[in-house]
Amino acid sequence: MKQRTKVIIDTDVDFDDYMAIVYLMQNPDIDVIAISVTGCGAVHLSKGVENVANLLTLFGNHALKLPVLRGASAPLSFS
Repeated sequence: MKQRTKVIIDTDVDFDDYMAIVYLMQNPDIDVIAISVTGCGAVHLSKGVENVANLLTLFGNHALKLPVLRGASAPLSFS
């Protein structure tokens, strides 16, 4: 049996990321082990985390156990 590639998805939850997440979740060669969400892109952090959690309901109970990690809520600034 071929070993599955472990993947952590890092997303700003823009519309194209939904298709990538669906593809990776359904790919038999990929083992998604976590999803990290940044609030520095298309959506605010709290809504992005909520949207990813809602998307995972499409993939059954095993997907609901995936960690959805909260990244930065604002861009880093350099002085």
